[in-house]
Amino acid sequence: MKSTELTSVATVFFGGVAVLEKTLPTWLSSFGSLGFHFSFVDNTAGDEVENLLSDLGFFDYQNTTYQKQGENLGFAEGANRAVKNSSTNRIFLLNPDTYFDKTLAEQVASEQITSEHPFVAFGLNTAGIVHTGIALNSFGFFVDSTDSSDLVIGPSGGAMLFYKDQFLDLGGFAEQLFAWGEDAELALRLFAQGIKTRKSEIQIRHVGGHTIASGAGAKFKARLINRNRILILRATYSVPAQIVWLPVMLAAVLSNMVLRAERRRTIIESLSGVRDGFKDPLTFAWNSEQRLSISAVNKLCWGTQNEE
Repeated sequence: MKSTELTSVATVFFGGVAVLEKTLPTWLSSFGSLGFHFSFVDNTAGDEVENLLSDLGFFDYQNTTYQKQGENLGFAEGANRAVKNSSTNRIFLLNPDTYFDKTLAEQVASEQITSEHPFVAFGLNTAGIVHTGIALNSFGFFVDSTDSSDLVIGPSGGAMLFYKDQFLDLGGFAEQLFAWGEDAELALRLFAQGIKTRKSEIQIRHVGGHTIASGAGAKFKARLINRNRILILRATYSVPAQIVWLPVMLAAVLSNMVLRAERRRTIIESLSGVRDGFKDPLTFAWNSEQRLSISAVNKLCWGTQNEE
């Protein structure tokens, strides 16, 4: 049954026009035909994304909200702004490098947000590999879940449905994390507060990597993701859990860099990220009574969806 509530598609842009030229026309023809609203935040320094949106007709569509930043605020802050700027309470936060048709948009409109599962995670199909929601692997790394048995604790920022007021009441994404980990920290907050995420059966065709295709982009991601792993551990784990899990995580980071050839190309950036994770002051640290215990982290890393 289609939801009678209006939905805003919220997204953050950062370049990648060559991909957006292919994906965004499918948004206007699908979401637009169903009366969805759009809330866009553009972190691109130039005008290329703004010009594309104009050429495609998004600015002629009466339900488009657009905020030009002119600098890269990061996904976390950009997404928070896109949600705040939205004209509806029901939000579909979505990566812009995704393809839609009217049938798929209708399926999204039919998805229900409930009190039992106030967040919904959608599958992103990237070259045949489907990721649905956020989980922790056995080394304590936050990952996009590809296994149906994973204990999914929150939605991926790439495709998630929720109510604006609850997201903002929770504090939105931790903006210090910038990108690659902000949804994982939110997922841990949801888990700690007993707020459940439902995995949708919907799969969305996703290009992936359109903003980091260059070598410089890959190096930037390597630095940030390793920094954020340490920052999140420092911010959310209890002291005993940090003592147990920090050596495991560091060993996994180092083994990834040594054993995988593609990681060796970013070894300096990865090590710099680890250093930053220990050095940078925390702006989103949890209170001591909220932090995750050893047993809670063990459940997150080794639990299954059936144990939820």
